[in-house]
Amino acid sequence: MTRTTPDELTTLWAGHSALPFPDGLRGLDAPTGESVAALDAYMAGCITAYLSTGTLDTQRYRTLRACAEQLGGVLPQLGGEDADYVSRLLQVAERIAADAARTHCHFE
Repeated sequence: MTRTTPDELTTLWAGHSALPFPDGLRGLDAPTGESVAALDAYMAGCITAYLSTGTLDTQRYRTLRACAEQLGGVLPQLGGEDADYVSRLLQVAERIAADAARTHCHFE
């Protein structure tokens, strides 16, 4: 995957975060039992931290990766706007995680 610039990430995140949380995702749980709404909120915190500082600490990196993995497990059962919402969130998270891992090898 090619490196995403900070401006591209900011634009992707702004587009995603301007959307309302889909009603179809309310009350839905990941296979681990964590609510999709909570995973969304955790990821939003990590993404916002990355965009404001340009880096992620180890805890936020691990949180972002774990939440993305859990949401990835939910994605195959989704359709329509629910799938689009989760896919966009995962796209932003994957780009940030890849960049953070590239610049901070100690995460892995």
